[in-house]
Amino acid sequence: MGARPKGVVDQRGVPLDGVGATAPDPICVLDTDTGDPVATEGLRVGVLVATCDPRWTTPGGLALAGPRYFGYDVDHLPFLQG
Repeated sequence: MGARPKGVVDQRGVPLDGVGATAPDPICVLDTDTGDPVATEGLRVGVLVATCDPRWTTPGGLALAGPRYFGYDVDHLPFLQG
């Protein structure tokens, strides 16, 4: 999945040592100064993760939008359970 950025913490402020969130939970990358969404590298950003609708976590939902659909060899990690 690539290099891990420094200073990544979970919702409790605990440093992450692995996958912190996966699709289908919405993962939003935001500019830390303005809160605007960004789609580029090289900026200081904040990452906002929300809990998805439970229908996305069914086998059919995960087949349509889970991490494996995007090519990641990991299981869905429900955000609030991670």
